[in-house]
Amino acid sequence: MDKNIAYTTSLPGRHIEIEGEGQFLYFSGTGYLGISRNPDFLQALSEGISRYGSHFGGSRRSNIQFAIIEEAEYELAKIAGVERAVTFSSGSLAGQMVSHYFGHKGRLLLAPGTHPALWTPANRPQTGNFEDWVEDLPARMVASDAPQALFLNSLDPLYASRYNLGWLGSFMDCYPDVLIILDDSHGWGVMGKGGRSVWDAIPEKHYPKVVVVSSLGKAYGMPGGMLTGSAEVLQEIFDSPFFGGASPMSLAYYHAFIQCRDLFPLQLEKLQTLIGILESEPLITDIFRHIEGHPVFYTTQEDIAAYLYKQKILISSFRYPGPSDPLINRVVVNSLHEQADLELLIASLYSWKMNQ
Repeated sequence: MDKNIAYTTSLPGRHIEIEGEGQFLYFSGTGYLGISRNPDFLQALSEGISRYGSHFGGSRRSNIQFAIIEEAEYELAKIAGVERAVTFSSGSLAGQMVSHYFGHKGRLLLAPGTHPALWTPANRPQTGNFEDWVEDLPARMVASDAPQALFLNSLDPLYASRYNLGWLGSFMDCYPDVLIILDDSHGWGVMGKGGRSVWDAIPEKHYPKVVVVSSLGKAYGMPGGMLTGSAEVLQEIFDSPFFGGASPMSLAYYHAFIQCRDLFPLQLEKLQTLIGILESEPLITDIFRHIEGHPVFYTTQEDIAAYLYKQKILISSFRYPGPSDPLINRVVVNSLHEQADLELLIASLYSWKMNQ
């Protein structure tokens, strides 16, 4: 076992049990709304397994269909405020689906930092700075009868920074035929009105030319992904052979989502209250970089994780992208936390600061 890795035998939530060391407060992971440990969701999931079994391995276009999938996709599209949602068995598959589909149809331009789930062997992100890439975009555009698509992220969850998308509206006015593919996996469910996230940044008149890729495994605690956008574009993807060869997310999760549809906004409201507590604490804003309203707080202080670990607080801490790179230390809040947990975290950070 790697001495720098903590091992656990159960899924963490508010706490985590570390083998040989006991219980720690858990400020890591991506389960932002705490759904995977929510008792109401787990009860609904158990009911779903009893009704639908553990998994259906057939195609979404087979002669056996389940109304629960279409009902869930309708609800997801309603949350996003767009015409349609199409779900997949993982967020990465959703990204690969849209990349392969548009990659075979036309020309793709991937922004620096685009998530690997959107890469293909023939299409990799541009290197360099995101702002420079945006500035150079007009020079990169070409006259083409084939579709052109831009692929980019809405935010960087590792370094808690948001990509500036303020230019998108005017760009799409100038290039109305270009498709915009946005990876919003870490924003969906926690940012924007009702958790619709990056759709808040897109002018409604441009919705027909935008597809948003989202993981359902982050905020929503389900092993799946989805695309949201216009009915016309998503129907083309639905009809593609690549989609026809894939099976859906476990039907039990669709059932749990429908049964617990009112749970998600409640958990989001609680999360935003917790985030607000940290955002109002001067020490937090001094030490950490943070996107307003997002549950991830990043710091360049490499010794913070080790210090907090001694206080029985586990935060996200790993070297990326390689084992010799600097540590990425982040505090991640989720909806299972209580105000007392944040107070203990803040007190421990003041103690760390006094020992500097």
